[in-house]
Amino acid sequence: MNPTFVKPVLFVAAGSLIGFAAGSQLGTSGSASSSTVPAGVGSSAARSFAPGEEGSLDPASAIDAALAQKDTYQRVKALRRLADRIEPKDVPKVLERLRAKRGDWNYFMVELDLLREWVAVDPKAALAFAERYEGPLRHSVFSTIASAWFEKDRAAAQAWVESLPKGDRRNAAEQGLLAMLGNADIREGIAMLNANPALGNRGGWYSLFSSLAAKDPRRALDAALSLPEGRNRNSAIQAIVSSWGMMDPKAAFSWARQLPPGPARNQAMQQMISTLAWSDPAEAVKAVMTDLPAGSSRSNAIWQVVNQWVQKDQQAAFAWVEKLPPGQLRTQALSSAVRQWGESDPEAAMRYAATIPALSERNSLLGSTLGQWLNQDSTKGLAWLDQNADLIQPAILQNAISHLSYQNPQQAAELLARMPEGDTRLQAAQNLGSQWASNDPAGAEAWLDKMPEGPAKERYLQGLIGGLASYDPATAAERIQRLPAGSTRDNAATQLAASWAGSDPAGALSWALKATEGKTQASAVASIIGQWAHSDIDSAAEFLNTLPSGGMRDNVVQQFSQNAAGSDPETAAEWAATIGEEKARKSALDRVMRQWKRNDEKAAQQWIQSAAVPQEWKDGWMKK
Repeated sequence: MNPTFVKPVLFVAAGSLIGFAAGSQLGTSGSASSSTVPAGVGSSAARSFAPGEEGSLDPASAIDAALAQKDTYQRVKALRRLADRIEPKDVPKVLERLRAKRGDWNYFMVELDLLREWVAVDPKAALAFAERYEGPLRHSVFSTIASAWFEKDRAAAQAWVESLPKGDRRNAAEQGLLAMLGNADIREGIAMLNANPALGNRGGWYSLFSSLAAKDPRRALDAALSLPEGRNRNSAIQAIVSSWGMMDPKAAFSWARQLPPGPARNQAMQQMISTLAWSDPAEAVKAVMTDLPAGSSRSNAIWQVVNQWVQKDQQAAFAWVEKLPPGQLRTQALSSAVRQWGESDPEAAMRYAATIPALSERNSLLGSTLGQWLNQDSTKGLAWLDQNADLIQPAILQNAISHLSYQNPQQAAELLARMPEGDTRLQAAQNLGSQWASNDPAGAEAWLDKMPEGPAKERYLQGLIGGLASYDPATAAERIQRLPAGSTRDNAATQLAASWAGSDPAGALSWALKATEGKTQASAVASIIGQWAHSDIDSAAEFLNTLPSGGMRDNVVQQFSQNAAGSDPETAAEWAATIGEEKARKSALDRVMRQWKRNDEKAAQQWIQSAAVPQEWKDGWMKK
């Protein structure tokens, strides 16, 4: 997804979308979803159509007319007027036409608006259509449907969510429910998140509190400040400030500045600065430098502010960026400025990027701008590439492919074919496979069949499976089983285990224990148990109780105790003591004791004294 659009348009069709962005990679530096849009821009409440548009409507003609607009802002505006007037029976036709425009986030937000209206009339039909979406888009679709259905029939919506199997669909739908619970019953939403920590880790706290803050920021603040200090409370505060800043930026800014130093204040200030940048980017830059500490918070904020500043006053923005001393902050700011310039004049942006003295910075800027240009006008972009072949290094092409992979993967694949053999090409192939499969798995598989045999195809396949694993691990697992035995299959299995563990660790572990073996199984199990013990130690322990005695169980328990020793050494020790094979049991307990004694020697010694283990083991631990 592009970091910015031609105009500052980002339509929030459901509060849960903001939460999803905050809990995933969409909210990282350079992502449009982390921008805060001023009040009134793209608001559902502000939707209307011009006088004289009432009456019969031909969907096909209306869509063609809307898409014929030359300016992105006007196209989206026309589409939203169309969404206001569409009949439920015509929604599928309109959605299909918009789906053909995949890659433009603005169009997708209009799709979500249509789905919200459709589910209020015919939930079953809307749900059936939702199954056509894949990858990250499916998350947003299911979240939107859940929240819209909740408004119409809360009991039916909750029953539907509870009927979904664990996995991506249910995760997304639960996010949608949380967004609505923020308005309906914040206490129920908090209880839901406390009962399901993994849901909170996926942006649930943000979804819950952003919806309440849009309605009553003071009440949302009271609820957030009643939470224990930590990541969940910080996410809640960030959500509140984001929503509050759209309605009353002065009051929200004043409150955020009074927060004590720490992650919660940094996140709150970053949200407020992003809002300020729409109206006064120069003042927003000053706030970045005075109110945010050096590091990722300041760098991310600079990206947003400079991006908006270039749209408002390009000359002033570049003058400020060029005065920054060399370092990460300057690199981030320059990348944002050139990226925005490339939206309007990619050739001029390329000429400017080519003058940057630092090699890595120059390659990064040339690559991202080239990818941007090829996506806008591949004919002119490729012509420039052919004329400047001596300037283009493999790293530049890799950056361009990375930029193109989301919006125009076929163009990225054609660019990959131009790259010389080497490690850079292999890495680019893997990244392309991952990104393409995340958004269009059928297209990614089709391109795989066209690739010639060789290392690049093998790495592309690894990426493809990794992309599938990010949203549909069961399909990825099935794809892995079709691979011949060997390093490609083993690497893909390990990668799948690590990804699957984030959304369904029990399912991931069950699969790894059945479908892998040897070193691959050991690596997969270690990755899954490590993540699970960190995110939800109680649920991980419950799963251990379901395993039959034997070597497989001992291996899993050994990994669990090793990963749990840092956060809950007593639980880790109790489980390590249940390992059947004596040598493995002693080894696992040794590791736990070493770490426990470093952190809390008194508590460790108390456990040792009462433990049902050989006395010689106790003596050894007490001496160490």
